[in-house]
Amino acid sequence: MTTVSKKKKTSENNSVANVITADYVKHIIECKCVHPMFKHIEPTVFHKFVVFSEMDPNTFGIKHSYAQCNNCAMIHKVIDIGVSAILKKEESSLVPSLDELKYNFPNHLKPILEKYDSPIHVWQETQFIYENKLWGRFVILSKEKDSISDTVFRGKYLILLGEALFKIDSFEQEDGYIDI
Repeated sequence: MTTVSKKKKTSENNSVANVITADYVKHIIECKCVHPMFKHIEPTVFHKFVVFSEMDPNTFGIKHSYAQCNNCAMIHKVIDIGVSAILKKEESSLVPSLDELKYNFPNHLKPILEKYDSPIHVWQETQFIYENKLWGRFVILSKEKDSISDTVFRGKYLILLGEALFKIDSFEQEDGYIDI
């Protein structure tokens, strides 16, 4: 999800300019490993996984970050939307762990994300929204395709309404598009 807003910025000489800023984006990067269920498919289907990236308002790109493949544990330096460079596994200390995120997490939100067995990108998104007080934003907790129609998705989302105020609700999306 990319959120774009306009902000006013005042310089020392009190002139005002419009600056477009974006908060964050969840996007998919590709590893060089192959998920076991695609092992015998030609051409090779490489594993892809979702990552969370903060946007850099100065460059309109993302702030570089690190992610670990959830299939082979390879370390990726995320350098642009959908683009990463593979690093050595020895550099795993660069990747934020779920345990590290939990230490800095509000106690009232931890049980919710744990209940839904949320992946690390959901924890990162929720933490970013909370720390930046972006109230009214939502995070997808679960989603699944309808058993009858491939274009209908159902699931649950968490909406952060304030520091100690949140709501969990259900959704059904019929056009096939759903936030990752």
